[in-house]
Amino acid sequence: MFNILVEALIDSLKILAILFVFHLVLSFFGEKINLFLSNNNKKGPLIGASIATIPECGIPTIGAELYNKQKISIGTIVAIIISCNDEALPILLSNYEHLLDSLIIISIKLVYAIIIGYLVDFLFRKTNRATLSEDNIISPLVVEKETKFHNHFIHPLIHSLKIFIYILVINSLFAIFFFYFEDSFINFLAANKYLTNLYTLGIGLIPNCASSIIIVKLFLNGSINLGSIVTGLSVNAGISYLILFGQKKYFKKSLLVLGVVVVSSLILGYLISFIVGF
Repeated sequence: MFNILVEALIDSLKILAILFVFHLVLSFFGEKINLFLSNNNKKGPLIGASIATIPECGIPTIGAELYNKQKISIGTIVAIIISCNDEALPILLSNYEHLLDSLIIISIKLVYAIIIGYLVDFLFRKTNRATLSEDNIISPLVVEKETKFHNHFIHPLIHSLKIFIYILVINSLFAIFFFYFEDSFINFLAANKYLTNLYTLGIGLIPNCASSIIIVKLFLNGSINLGSIVTGLSVNAGISYLILFGQKKYFKKSLLVLGVVVVSSLILGYLISFIVGF
């Protein structure tokens, strides 16, 4: 048991290094990302989906805020959520044997997000409440003009450490869980292999960065297939759902966003599962 927990710690430390590099780079470009997303035009879904491939849970949060402020279209926020990789990508990249899987997942989700985004904008063009205004943009990633050391080192480090704690806890829990129940759990998923996409869908909808970590760990342990991880990561968007539904006057339209994301993710996940096998 002790050796298993030590391995969980080592794996988490590897991920911490990758997370810090990502957040360090992002600290220099957060405001530019905000301006790109707020510029609502025909390239909205393309720009939003492309930026959302950055493994940072703050990206869909920015999208949710801009959507509530009527800065981006319905298709753009849908594209952002589907394309979002949250904290899953650094974990996959830290496992070099899954590098090809990482590239496949990113590519599929990106292309699919763009297609769905434009399709949604076309179907709901009459109800689109987006505007071209860039006024009063507020973003959690905007770099405040304090000290450069704080903005570009301390903040990325603190954010990375918070996610590291999530990862360490989950890695440890998974290590303990699989130490005692690995055979039973794998047998359960194997007996219900056609429902694994629904299980990862439910996990992905949990409004927390940790949900994507759970999905990735299940994939790395061989408990779910490629279609299931794509389903879970396509609906996962950190706390952005809480922000979307925080505006009660837009509740129905936020519900529309959620419905489109859920249905689209299930279709994509099951399609992949049927192609590559459950």
